Amino acid sequence: MKILPSREKCVSEITPEDTKVRIIGVVVDVTENSLVIDDGTGKLEVILGEYSKVGDEIKKIKIGSVVRVIARLYHTDSGTKAFCDVIQECSSLDVNLYKEMRETIERAGVMEYV
Repeated sequence: MKILPSREKCVSEITPEDTKVRIIGVVVDVTENSLVIDDGTGKLEVILGEYSKVGDEIKKIKIGSVVRVIARLYHTDSGTKAFCDVIQECSSLDVNLYKEMRETIERAGVMEYV
């Protein structure tokens, strides 16, 4: 089985052609099996699947936590569903500095390599 690479994206940049993405955002809602992240351009519900059974690690993620999610996307008539492959708690990340760095990379025209 071939593992597809993920692409760094903002929620607003997700297209039907995207299959796997990396998104950094703030957790705005948490349920037993999913969480919703907001990256400033939009919100995305991420289905946790097996991660909801991990226990203590997932319990560290609360509303307001900054996370990076790598997720597989499934596009349906009712919207896009994101299924979590990896989740990393990144609350020590300077989100404004990250956004500034991302904008600089986009202006340089090399975002497709990140």
